Amino acid sequence: MKFSLVLCCLLLPLALAADPVIGTVTANRLNVRPKPGTNYQVLCELQRGAFVTVVRELDDWYGILCPPQGSAWVPAARLDGNGATTAATRVYAGPGTLYASYAGLSAATQVTVVESRDKWRRIEPPADSVAWVHRNYVALPEPEPEPEPEPEPEPAVVEERPLPAPKDVTIHRIQPKPQDGPLTYFGDAKKVSKSGVIVPLGTEESPWAHALAVHLNETYYPLSYLKAEEIDFKKWEWRPVTIDGTQHWVRGWPRPLIEVDEIEDVR
Repeated sequence: MKFSLVLCCLLLPLALAADPVIGTVTANRLNVRPKPGTNYQVLCELQRGAFVTVVRELDDWYGILCPPQGSAWVPAARLDGNGATTAATRVYAGPGTLYASYAGLSAATQVTVVESRDKWRRIEPPADSVAWVHRNYVALPEPEPEPEPEPEPEPAVVEERPLPAPKDVTIHRIQPKPQDGPLTYFGDAKKVSKSGVIVPLGTEESPWAHALAVHLNETYYPLSYLKAEEIDFKKWEWRPVTIDGTQHWVRGWPRPLIEVDEIEDVR
């Protein structure tokens, strides 16, 4: 029995979704848990209409980026007086090792302590920590139907000028905290081809000045931050495009970063 439990825990991280996608909570109250199963503790509750970022799938469960209000505890002995980890440590769903562990922190990681209880400290969940919700209560956007094949037209020269911003536009801004020094990637980089609309995030001269977004319910939701050495993304603002490049996950960022090689206007 113990061997089966260990094997299951090792297999869970392999159930990755193809690409992160924004989902909408359909239940009046949705329990968020540290692992896929109703026998695990509840980290927090989400209300109907809340948005979640789905990054994994396993049977009847979606793995999502843990909401900021999710319960996350670490031993007080693993933190110094400045709120940095003194050694690698696990993150637990409650103040004790009897609670499920669902994330990890490396040594010298800065955390924000929000509560103290005996020998434990509650912290804000790590940005890349994954929690779980039942898939029956999360609606994902319907994929667009594939258009009928048409004869390829003669290639047209498209002048790369920014389009005017739509009226009363709303951008769901989820921006990472700035990092000192080079960006820290984790996981494997992979070549991707994605479609969406390039939107400005209002943070000039930063690595996330622009994002590739999806348009849902009158709101633009960023799916990936964009970076390129020789592409001026301002000329592509508000254009529906397909981009090709290399996708990285950056530690501490809620969305992946794509180093863009090529952009194609799909109007």
